[in-house]
Amino acid sequence: MTGSERHAVELIRLIDNSTYVPRADPTYVALGFLDEYWGRTVVKGGETVETFYPDEKNRVPRFVATLEAIAKEGNITTEIRQEIGPQGHIAVISRELTAHLDKLYAPNFDGARNFTDVDGRKRRAIRIGIGVEMFPELRSRQYKPEEVDCRFSYLLGCHIRYGKDNSFKLANAAHKVKLVIELLECLGASWIKWSWTIRTAPIGHRIEFGPDAVLTRLLGLAADFGKWDESAPG
Repeated sequence: MTGSERHAVELIRLIDNSTYVPRADPTYVALGFLDEYWGRTVVKGGETVETFYPDEKNRVPRFVATLEAIAKEGNITTEIRQEIGPQGHIAVISRELTAHLDKLYAPNFDGARNFTDVDGRKRRAIRIGIGVEMFPELRSRQYKPEEVDCRFSYLLGCHIRYGKDNSFKLANAAHKVKLVIELLECLGASWIKWSWTIRTAPIGHRIEFGPDAVLTRLLGLAADFGKWDESAPG
């Protein structure tokens, strides 16, 4: 090993991100909230930001607060309202904020399907899954706000809706599961377990992980989940 190579190894060893404090980016927090059940349905000119199941009503205020933060930060004039469906589903409505989030998916409506909505309007829609291309490239192992804050923010939003302790549970969103795993890998998780149900509808996915100090603080984890438990089920 040459002197320059030894110097490079020492520099790598000296990288310590444990005291880093991410800034929550409300746009990416909101993206983490989104259901992504087989992907996001993007409707041209749509106004429904997201729909929550009846048993998720306690998550809605946090999501609305995140949308309000997006509007304030981006100087977006909008009205955010909620509509409750006949089965108790809660739709969060804002045309402007729907457009703000949907444009990040870079939708192309050339091959979109046509449908008629409940008000009799002809609409076009496509289904798109979130991917790593919606995040800036990671160029350094040393945390840089412009590279990692959006990633931490996505995990935060996902954890608020789908997380408990050091795990996430999602249904029929394998692309979102893979993204969460990829983010955990690059943001300090010491171990990750991914399990899923077989011959079920929907397919249930569970991700468990060993958080580092930054993830522990960000997600408000109280217990020590840093060690791999060989006795725990996969």
